[in-house]
Amino acid sequence: MNNLTVMLSISSFLIIIVFIVIMRHQGKEIVIKSTDLVLALIPILIYLFLSGQIKSITVGDFSLVSALKKASLMKVEKSVTQLPVDIIPVGDKSTYEKIPYLIKSQVVGLKFKMGYEGYDADQIKYYVESLGKYTFFKYLIIENESGHFVAISNIEEFYKPYNKIESENNVEKLILAIESNSVHELLKVSNFVQDSININTEKRDALKKMQINNTKSLPVVGNSMKLIGVVTQENLAASLVVEIADQVNR
Repeated sequence: MNNLTVMLSISSFLIIIVFIVIMRHQGKEIVIKSTDLVLALIPILIYLFLSGQIKSITVGDFSLVSALKKASLMKVEKSVTQLPVDIIPVGDKSTYEKIPYLIKSQVVGLKFKMGYEGYDADQIKYYVESLGKYTFFKYLIIENESGHFVAISNIEEFYKPYNKIESENNVEKLILAIESNSVHELLKVSNFVQDSININTEKRDALKKMQINNTKSLPVVGNSMKLIGVVTQENLAASLVVEIADQVNR
């Protein structure tokens, strides 16, 4: 274990302990319970274990390895984030008037129809640029003519305000892939991901797929291949910590 890892681990541990104490602190008395120490260590130990820095952890009768294994075998269902999305408008320039509504409703993503030949490059650029300024806007979603999921991309990968040329190129490539109805070409555009999971997928399998696809989120589809929502690395990591913490407190 290198010095940087040690320093980061110690700093994280102290920050979590301080946070726990502040959350509980009442009056002048400060109390740190033994369970606080364990809970503060959990996210750090999970990182060290998953990164291969340590092989096993046992504290009394509690084994982090068995607790982590049990938590990772749980389904992703409770970690799925629903997506309020809107279909990308087509037609004349008056459709630009919809942007204030999308901002007000904090739309998370825009949907495109594979095989459609009427998308306007300037219009899409304007929509992506306008919505890309807001943190709530996260995804571009591609469906086929039947409304079944095809692929998804994180807006952070697609829209790069510091590189306008690359962002515009991504729009051009996206339109060409859609018009040619080519999933192969679509997957070349800015980290679009076709791989999906369902609500019964185990958390460990979801994390493995994220690693394989080099993405921080995965689409969740139903039996009819309709998009239900997404799961993110952050949500899965947080749920693992909560589930292990529950085991500590039992």
